[in-house]
Amino acid sequence: MHSKICDACLKSDILCSACQGKIENGEVSKLELDIAKFLFGLKGRIKSLEEAKILKVLGGHAIVIITEKGSAGKIVGKQGSVVKLLARHFGKPIRVVEADDVKNFISSLIVPASAAVNVAYANGSECYRIRVMKSQRSRLPLEPAEIRGVVGEIFGKPADVLFE
Repeated sequence: MHSKICDACLKSDILCSACQGKIENGEVSKLELDIAKFLFGLKGRIKSLEEAKILKVLGGHAIVIITEKGSAGKIVGKQGSVVKLLARHFGKPIRVVEADDVKNFISSLIVPASAAVNVAYANGSECYRIRVMKSQRSRLPLEPAEIRGVVGEIFGKPADVLFE
């Protein structure tokens, strides 16, 4: 498994100075460290995890694990086995989303709800408008603020969630 934390630190309870620096400067969150350690512990039993690459882990109402393209299925596991273990261990719903293009990313993030995603320009800068029908609001797995935060952090542009 590939993460921002080195394998030696994932094996032990002590972090090297480089990995400790990533925690202190906010590059890696405590939750991301915990998820990476948990998955690292499983990789001996679940071979698909050896090739998986985690880009970011965000917490809130649900835990969102963002992977590079092609790694989501490896982290989900056969018949969702890894996600079920994660959800049980951390006591929260788990979302595994590939950092693909923004429209696919948002669609995967908000399933079972659906939305239209547009690029808009506000105050001279680009932003994303995520339009959700009011009838779909109850189907959103994340709060609008969580969706805005995740999209903004991964794609570096603000996002608005609008209900129509």
